[in-house]
Amino acid sequence: MAITNEDELIRELKKLKRILFKPVVQAFEPQKIFPPANQEEISTAERKLAMPIPDVLKRIYQEVGNGGFGPGYGLIGVGSGAKDDLGNDLVDGYLKRLERDPSEPQWQWPKGLVPFISWGGGTFTNADFAGDGRVSRFHLPTYHETGSLTKALRPEAPSLFSYWTRWIEGEDLSILPS
Repeated sequence: MAITNEDELIRELKKLKRILFKPVVQAFEPQKIFPPANQEEISTAERKLAMPIPDVLKRIYQEVGNGGFGPGYGLIGVGSGAKDDLGNDLVDGYLKRLERDPSEPQWQWPKGLVPFISWGGGTFTNADFAGDGRVSRFHLPTYHETGSLTKALRPEAPSLFSYWTRWIEGEDLSILPS
């Protein structure tokens, strides 16, 4: 079945949610789908981010679950939702990347590029919340090898919708884009 709109995507994610509650299904490690986010958590996150959460992601948080499922180690939640491997929710993870590290003067995380999927080891899939919604992966080892944020960010999908559709249709998103 080809997924053609957000309603179908949400419906398929909800079906998957029922399967993921069974202990047999695993991604990198057993996944726990957090209860859906409430409107207050979404509003607080958007206020702290100083930009809206894209509609498809907002619907996933509110209608499917507040993170803990998906590719890699799963969707990073907002507020009381799932945390990344560094213990950050969506907002904290983004805001920490914006901070300048004096030991790495070339570091300047792009404004609006929000990590939403954790792959572990400092590698994240990100979406451009402030721009066109493109999805990219930040690969920490590449950054350490090259010192270039541009080289460490690799395109993954033209939109959040297409990214989630690829995953729900069974594509292995763990393969690092070239």
